[in-house]
Amino acid sequence: MVDTGATHTLIARSALETFSHPPINKSFTTTAVLGDASTTIIVHGFVRLCIYVNCVPTYASVFVVNSLGVAFILGMDWCLNNGVLLHLREQQLIVRHPVYGHTIVHFLDSVSIPIRLAQSIQLAPCHEHIVRTFIPLSFASCVSYTPDRILCRRKKICIPDALLKITRFHSYILIHNAANTPCTLRKDTIVGTIDFFNNFPTPINVTTFPSSLCLSSSSMI
Repeated sequence: MVDTGATHTLIARSALETFSHPPINKSFTTTAVLGDASTTIIVHGFVRLCIYVNCVPTYASVFVVNSLGVAFILGMDWCLNNGVLLHLREQQLIVRHPVYGHTIVHFLDSVSIPIRLAQSIQLAPCHEHIVRTFIPLSFASCVSYTPDRILCRRKKICIPDALLKITRFHSYILIHNAANTPCTLRKDTIVGTIDFFNNFPTPINVTTFPSSLCLSSSSMI
């Protein structure tokens, strides 16, 4: 993932262990600040990596950390040192190289991230509970949450769709136990996914709603 709010490129230690790499060097920098400008994570050192974008090689000194919202974050240092251009309106990234020319990568239309329970909970019968969740994302001012419908049916619980704010990897959702018996949900249970809003949504003509959405005058409030 490319994050222009990150000053340095970061990689999770678990991701680094999946491929051969040069030795990890000690770093004078012991902590890194994430894109929300407040969340700090411990840096265990740095490693020099060659990162291919399609067939174009790029290079970065990458900070090694314990965990991230994603396996790998390419920061502004990578963008500046490798002639990377971000075209937000066209939703694309361009990497330029003096020998290999340039390559274009289009942004993903949507990204879904799982949301998990931060701790085990027991839901009393026919009661609502506000529960704490963990999201592998340090901060987001507003994301769209969709519950796991299969889990809801299996556990006989109701979780509404919601707009969430994520702070320090956590947020809160409302769960209603519709059964007449207690319901236990274990820590790390996936209770749904979050999605980001499109920066440039397709315009909608409000005069062309399907007939199924039209209300009669007697049903309007």
